[in-house]
Amino acid sequence: MAQDGDNIDFKPFLDMAIGILFILLILIASQMFFQRAASEQDTPPQDARQQRLAWEKEALLLVQRVATRLDAAGLQSGADLAARSVSLPLSRLIDTTDQGHANQRLQANATAAAAIAEAVDDELSCLITPVGACPSYQFLKLGSFKLTYLVTQSPAFSPALPIGAYARLVSSSLSHAIAQHRPNLFGLANAASRPAWEGDSIQVQPEPVGASGEVVVAGLRGRLNIGFTFDGP
Repeated sequence: MAQDGDNIDFKPFLDMAIGILFILLILIASQMFFQRAASEQDTPPQDARQQRLAWEKEALLLVQRVATRLDAAGLQSGADLAARSVSLPLSRLIDTTDQGHANQRLQANATAAAAIAEAVDDELSCLITPVGACPSYQFLKLGSFKLTYLVTQSPAFSPALPIGAYARLVSSSLSHAIAQHRPNLFGLANAASRPAWEGDSIQVQPEPVGASGEVVVAGLRGRLNIGFTFDGP
């Protein structure tokens, strides 16, 4: 016959085991919660990443549309989609004539200036008041645009004029012609209600004759770079 002292009550041990298990579950759950919170802080939400990708695509679309229009106008445009800019050879934009040392002439090509004014104004205006054939820009906002003139060689008939001074003449002549065709272009306001036009920039980088290994034609050489910045989504 079993004695009373031989009976073991396991209930306290069971209660203690259940309590320990409950505490372990709480610790595991809290650890998973904090790890997930930290991961969400390090990684942007999926919606934000998708909006950023959509914004990038819209920026590339606008730059490509400007380049396509200028290329169709015969201006031999080149688009740098990474830098969000379009470049054009100055030889296509400026007309120069030599009628003797005392009668040298420089003027913007009116057709080229009109093509630039229309392409840039129309496409940027799609970000402000979209009409007609404007794409549907959902995230892209206008930041700024800038004209940068890079002159590497001035015409051979103007040796007395420093290349820097000649570059300023090129800049003023073409920018004036663009403004005449679309006066509102340089008055566009960006998303922050500030002027979008950042002004003109002039860079002079004279090239030694024959340095590039190609035949150097006596004339104006360089490029106009039209750069764009856009506000994020």
